Amino acid sequence: MTSKGSLNPSIDVAGKKVAVIGDGASAIQLLPQLQKTAAQLTNYIRSPTWIFANHAAELTKDGTNFAFIEEEKKGFCDNPVSLFKLRKDIERSEDNFFNVFFKGSAVQKAALAQAHVSMRERLGNDQELCDKLIPHYELGCRRATPGDGYLEALREKNAKVNVNPIVQITESGIQTTHEHTEFDIIVCATGFDVSFRPSWTVQGRNGYQLNLAWSDSPEAYFGITAPNTPNYFIYNGPNSPGKRPLASKGKITYGQQWIMALS
Repeated sequence: MTSKGSLNPSIDVAGKKVAVIGDGASAIQLLPQLQKTAAQLTNYIRSPTWIFANHAAELTKDGTNFAFIEEEKKGFCDNPVSLFKLRKDIERSEDNFFNVFFKGSAVQKAALAQAHVSMRERLGNDQELCDKLIPHYELGCRRATPGDGYLEALREKNAKVNVNPIVQITESGIQTTHEHTEFDIIVCATGFDVSFRPSWTVQGRNGYQLNLAWSDSPEAYFGITAPNTPNYFIYNGPNSPGKRPLASKGKITYGQQWIMALS
């Protein structure tokens, strides 16, 4: 039994019976890779989530995830204007998506219908899978997650979805309210600690420890700096404003300016 974050890449799942618990971002990334070689893969989910095409899919190759080739990277270096345009196009696409979260709006209804059709198609119109995996709530109630290959992997003969509540993990497998199933490997893709509290000791002035101070309610100036730690700059910290790419660039620039001034 392991978690997604601590899964050893050397573990060979070929020919093994594998269980993946969860259907959030962690499971969506991991499951398609495990399904390729596992003898049997079962995905245990508590509640379905909307599986979207990639963000700004209209700007990607075939609407899927990809990596820029070296020639394209060089083109951005030689022509910064083209890189800036791409960044602005991505930002504009992300900003337009915000309208989807206005409950009952025409934009939300259209996006909901499109997402429903897309998931049905990617599930091969398998009614049993559609009933288990397509949500019955509006967009935005739970984080919508883009992911290539997840829904398609669950259509394969060696994969299945189990929506029965888990009662306990046993020595040999998983016990739900309906049955016990034996597994060789169980992967808990149930998320991470997403609090801003550092997992290490951050020692500030006068005995102040940021990791302890942030145990209850993390606070930071524009998500960048914290009290009593004048030389500690945070990337994407609590109370961070704005869109992530633009805000991240501003925070990094701010930190660099202070480091240069202090050095």
